[in-house]
Amino acid sequence: METTKHKVHKRRKIILVPLVVLVLAVGSGLYYWQTHRVTNLSGSSVPKNLATAKSQQEISLKNGEVYNLKASFVLNDLNGVKQPMLAYGESIPGPTFRVKQGDKVVVNFENDINMDTTVHAHGLRQDVKMDGTPTMSQDPIKVGDTFKYEWSFPDPGVYWYHPHIREDYQQGSGMYGAIVVEPKIANYWPAADNEQTLILADALIDESGKLVQFNDKADHTLMGRYGNLMLINGKTNWQTEVKANTVQRFYIANASSARPYRFALNGMKMKVVGSDNGRVGNERFVDALTLSPGERYIVDVVFDKAGNVAIKNNAPGVLTTIGTVKVTENSAVSSSVASYATLRTNQDVMDDIANLASKVSVSKRLSLDMTMDMGSMSGSMSGGHMMSDGSMMGGGTTSTHMMADGTMMDSNGNTVDPETAGIEWADTGMTATGVKWKITDQDTNKSNDAVKWTFNKGDVVRMTIKNDSNSMHPMQHPIHLHGQRFAVVSKNGKANTNIEWKDTMTIPSGQTYELLVVMDNPGEWMLHCHIAEHLETGMAITFEVKE
Repeated sequence: METTKHKVHKRRKIILVPLVVLVLAVGSGLYYWQTHRVTNLSGSSVPKNLATAKSQQEISLKNGEVYNLKASFVLNDLNGVKQPMLAYGESIPGPTFRVKQGDKVVVNFENDINMDTTVHAHGLRQDVKMDGTPTMSQDPIKVGDTFKYEWSFPDPGVYWYHPHIREDYQQGSGMYGAIVVEPKIANYWPAADNEQTLILADALIDESGKLVQFNDKADHTLMGRYGNLMLINGKTNWQTEVKANTVQRFYIANASSARPYRFALNGMKMKVVGSDNGRVGNERFVDALTLSPGERYIVDVVFDKAGNVAIKNNAPGVLTTIGTVKVTENSAVSSSVASYATLRTNQDVMDDIANLASKVSVSKRLSLDMTMDMGSMSGSMSGGHMMSDGSMMGGGTTSTHMMADGTMMDSNGNTVDPETAGIEWADTGMTATGVKWKITDQDTNKSNDAVKWTFNKGDVVRMTIKNDSNSMHPMQHPIHLHGQRFAVVSKNGKANTNIEWKDTMTIPSGQTYELLVVMDNPGEWMLHCHIAEHLETGMAITFEVKE
């Protein structure tokens, strides 16, 4: 079923009903962001007479240049409703920074929102003191305070920045922006005529069009807070214009708190040329591309004729229009088009990773799962029972099954359209006190903040991550590694042919991925699930790389 508007409907109470559960202890070392209280987008803490959100800007920064960036409240038009939101640089998204590989810039950051914050430059392999992880790499930036970030850019590609305190609230209210790092090597990318940055996100709104308010503790902690509005560059039904018979490059980043996107240009092939941390080993043509929260890709496209091309979220069973590319007539064919059909093998990437695989010095094993105090549920949930696979069964007139890929099915096996069903999974009763998502060291059986790995600089680590299908609530998890990059070399024991440098990768339920990581960036770092609500229920471990 195809939809062209992001309609708002009343929630289906049958999807997930509120639960009363006992508080699960997450240990004495609770992460800072798990306990930080939200003061929300309404109430006395929100300034009066807010400035109207500005148009997003692209800012080119030269080596050594200084940029002043403020986080603040703005009055933003979201799908036709003006409302308080949070922003970087008074725009949603915040400014897109374009920099050169190898350069360093200074970002003087000021916190003018209603709670502590930090800024994490997602994916950058830089000095740990600039990583923006609260209590690990820096102290939280208090309301009214400033912090001097010195960002460096060792790798070309597309990156993004966001808060690392209560991401569900801060990032989910508009605080995110992109960073494009231009390569210093000539012809690093194939020839292209134009470039654009697309930041995918979503927003959860109520029947009046207002953002659904956030609680003192993260909610929607089973599936994550899915929005019922899908956004490109902060807009619904976003549009852009390109010329026919030219090569268009799109830098795509997923800044949503929980939603994976299946990005597609209706009827068009896309050539994948880059991933999180630079160019891919083998370029490839795809019809659609999955981006988990935090993940990025760089694709080239040739639009061969004038007309409108819909940008789709091609989720299983549900095809949703989220934007439009208007293709205008062009009298000549660009010279870049001639080389477009050629798929390059970037041997430097292949050789680097092959060399890495031959020097493994440390092996680590992790599993991903969830626990819950089922005894506190009294065996029922308003007439329904949550099965170990996440389905809702029995007692009600309708039940739904939440698939690991995000598809929602009814009790008869039919796909449920979230556009007509309302919010996809209204698990508002599940809070950060009722759910414990876990990353477990299989060799020690320690989980989350009890896992404290130590490596030496230069260690090559084989990291095997199993997403346990026997978890109480099996689903996919986007895993993000701070400070280092990795290559996925196998999936379920089969060699991976799409070799590329990554820092974020989704591990589907029931699957086992093997990652190769070279620990070459000293400091104390995090590995965590990038679903904001899962992080806030403890789904993170720490590791230290010693000089």
